[in-house]
Amino acid sequence: MDVPISLQQTHSEATLRAPNPPGRGPVRHTRRYDKVVYVQGRQGRWTINGEAHTFINDGNVPLKQMDVRLSPRFIQENLE
Repeated sequence: MDVPISLQQTHSEATLRAPNPPGRGPVRHTRRYDKVVYVQGRQGRWTINGEAHTFINDGNVPLKQMDVRLSPRFIQENLE
């Protein structure tokens, strides 16, 4: 389960993401704002093609991460 954390002074939002199991990740998608991803001691492979991007956990343990979106709300367009 993702846990949203409001950062109202910066008009941003951080999310502690539910761990992605090995071999899993989101569908390819786009956003109209920047995002910073903090990975906690694991490994993943990000694929970026222009604004479209995705990642996969290519390790052997769950991928833990925190996302900081530079937007006051979550807006994502899934491409698959």
